[in-house]
Amino acid sequence: MSRKQPNFLVIITDQHRADHLSCMRNTVLKTPNIDAIAAAGRAFEKFYVLIPICMPNCSTLFTGRMPSVHGAHCNGAPLAMSSNTMTEMLRQSTFKAIATGLTAMAISLAMVPSASAKELLYSLIAPGHPLNQPVFGTWADNVAKATEGRFTVKILDTIAAPAPRLYDAIRTGVVDSGHTFIGFLAQKSPLIQLRMLPLIAPSAEANAVALSRTYAKYFAAKETLGGVKILGFLSNPQGIMCSLKGPIDSANALKSLKMWSLPGYAAKAMQAMDVSVVAGPATEMFALISKGTVDGFNGISIGDAFAFKVDKFAKSCTTVKGGVFTAVFAVMINQSTWGAKLMQAYQDGGSQVIVPSDAF
Repeated sequence: MSRKQPNFLVIITDQHRADHLSCMRNTVLKTPNIDAIAAAGRAFEKFYVLIPICMPNCSTLFTGRMPSVHGAHCNGAPLAMSSNTMTEMLRQSTFKAIATGLTAMAISLAMVPSASAKELLYSLIAPGHPLNQPVFGTWADNVAKATEGRFTVKILDTIAAPAPRLYDAIRTGVVDSGHTFIGFLAQKSPLIQLRMLPLIAPSAEANAVALSRTYAKYFAAKETLGGVKILGFLSNPQGIMCSLKGPIDSANALKSLKMWSLPGYAAKAMQAMDVSVVAGPATEMFALISKGTVDGFNGISIGDAFAFKVDKFAKSCTTVKGGVFTAVFAVMINQSTWGAKLMQAYQDGGSQVIVPSDAF
């Protein structure tokens, strides 16, 4: 007779130090409910987090590793790609992981809601961005209208995985679809990096349409990304260089600065000019800039500078014709979802699936 699979319940209290619990020998504060849980379980008293901030603490609890290893040093910074969480390990062992309330983590917990047979779960790369609703909310509405309600898109309020791992979340079916920065796919899909080269983006629309059409005609047949289908591409407006100090009006002025940059060609262009670069996802930008860890930032658009609230730190911004860099995003869908769920939803209505190469 097989043993029944146990359930694991993880309760995280926010802003709550260990020595604020009566079960941890605090003689003033009374925490009877937590004490009862502790009495029925096991206390681990020899492992402490060295950073007193929500996300590093929660990330340590779920990985068993210090921030210096898992990479979440501040709120808004995701775990390192090499991190593994207890929920991911449980999920790989046939457990179902469900989250409720605030987890204060930017990690792939595989805790997204389940979708119905006619619903597509879509993960944004930057939840809370002011353009999400006008762009993706409108797109989701149009999908529902075009299919007469046979198929809907549910846009998640939280990112399904750290930005560098969003492709893997879509590939493995944690979510059905989403969009990710193509700089994170440089090793897996080098051809699509073409449109992020400096000085070649006249506008966001022209950049996205050019790459979508070029991809459909020349690159799709040679695609090396497994488990997903690329539906199209999105492009930011031209990227800018901003300084927290004086204006960037010469190569020498740029070389004197330590710059945060998006990874990929944006960072490589800076490094080619002998500029000291700290490269990483946009979610890390605010912490580095607000604390003065870097002297400036490179590669994001003016709109994103406002969206990520770093515009107020800039003393000067420099634009270059064609853009010093233009961030491009791939809109993708899980291959199995594309081949089964999506097709079935259309076939139920007697329609054919038509995806123009420049639909995005």
